[in-house]
Amino acid sequence: MTVEFDPKSQDCFSFGAPNGHWFSLLKVDEISSLLGNPALTNDPLDVSDETAKSLANVLREKQMELAIPSNLDLGMYIEFFDNCQGFTTY
Repeated sequence: MTVEFDPKSQDCFSFGAPNGHWFSLLKVDEISSLLGNPALTNDPLDVSDETAKSLANVLREKQMELAIPSNLDLGMYIEFFDNCQGFTTY
């Protein structure tokens, strides 16, 4: 299964992420906290631009120390969070 990321900006790409990738990110305390500590599910989220930019900053600062799957492209997430102007998931 996947989690679909839809940007609020029309100038940003949307994408689907495998549940395992998304759950790996949700296990990072700072990310979970920014998102209101959601359960490890693909329940819908509605995220503001400010929170999305904060998520990008956390990933930028922690990308070398995160224990995440090697095939997870953090650069794609950082680019998305920086440019999406907020997003929803489903």
